[in-house]
Amino acid sequence: MREKHFLQRCLKLSRKIGWESLAIVHRSDRARVTTLHERTLTDIRGGEEFVRRYDGKAYIEPEHGYVITDGGLLIESALVPSYYPTNPWRHVMPCPFKFFRAKKTPGRVIHRPEVIHLRSLWEWNLWHFYADVLGNLNLLEELGVDKNTPIVLGPYAGELSFVKQILSSGALAGREWIIPTDQYVCADRVYYVRQSQPYNKSLGYIVRQIGVPPPAADTDRRVFLYRPVTGSRHIINQVEVEALLARRGFRGVDASKMTIADQIEMLSNTRYLFAVHGAGITNIMYRMGRPLSLVELHPSNYMTESYMDMCRQMGFSYNTLPGAPEGGTAQNTNFTVDVGALEAKIDAMLAGDLEGRIEGPLVSRLPPT
Repeated sequence: MREKHFLQRCLKLSRKIGWESLAIVHRSDRARVTTLHERTLTDIRGGEEFVRRYDGKAYIEPEHGYVITDGGLLIESALVPSYYPTNPWRHVMPCPFKFFRAKKTPGRVIHRPEVIHLRSLWEWNLWHFYADVLGNLNLLEELGVDKNTPIVLGPYAGELSFVKQILSSGALAGREWIIPTDQYVCADRVYYVRQSQPYNKSLGYIVRQIGVPPPAADTDRRVFLYRPVTGSRHIINQVEVEALLARRGFRGVDASKMTIADQIEMLSNTRYLFAVHGAGITNIMYRMGRPLSLVELHPSNYMTESYMDMCRQMGFSYNTLPGAPEGGTAQNTNFTVDVGALEAKIDAMLAGDLEGRIEGPLVSRLPPT
């Protein structure tokens, strides 16, 4: 396994060197980049927020979503996800030879006068699709970018049911989505974005675009959102945990088995929520404007601040309950929940005493998966 990872790193590095060589030859391509908006983030996330436009022939490669100029300048910043600055090439790196061969191959290129690039690392994950893909649309609209401009997504958008359901909802159904399989998208003007707006702005825009009805004001719905025991990061003593929560009026649900419409209805009308850390929690965005109390269950050696940030920006109450990890990689480990501590959290939640009682360190700034 180590040898395989070493070879993969060597391959990415060799491709990186190839692209850097092309960038030196075609360095004049950088002058074609126009910055429409830019600000430096001063919080712990760091990095930049920007909207930029490349004026000149450029391609969006299908496998990873890099923007590549006609001469071969790789625009890496187009692939940096929102809320989490990273170097994309350390994760994925396209092959220069495939790019130049595809340009000359009939049927491998889709042409448009101008496009919006909405590709990102981990774009196929529900949280990343909302935050790093669709979340960019609000900033583009604020800057006056034409809504009729075609939007380029990755091949996953034609394969994943939840993406197809979201794109066919409300005003999003009226946008032009370009979803190639193995084709490159070529345009004479390409917009690309990295936004870090507050969640209540970027995700609130999506809620309005989908046209979700206002959430119920007087609901007492109690939900336990769990992960299936056949997957990673599930609760080892889930039967015991679910039984305790059921006695206190919480209904156990697995969001991965629900349609997007059902997920929206469920969480938009939920007042009290216990949830295992995972992308399904993102649906709390549909509860904006109404009260919600969330306790996030997670292994003690893995946690992110994303849902805490979401709750604070959306006016929700938030807390965590760390459990004992089973072992393995921190992000994917299963864990055991202390039922006594769980009982105390339920009491605190129903008494309106969640805030200020977060337990344990938030050990990762990584976005949720």
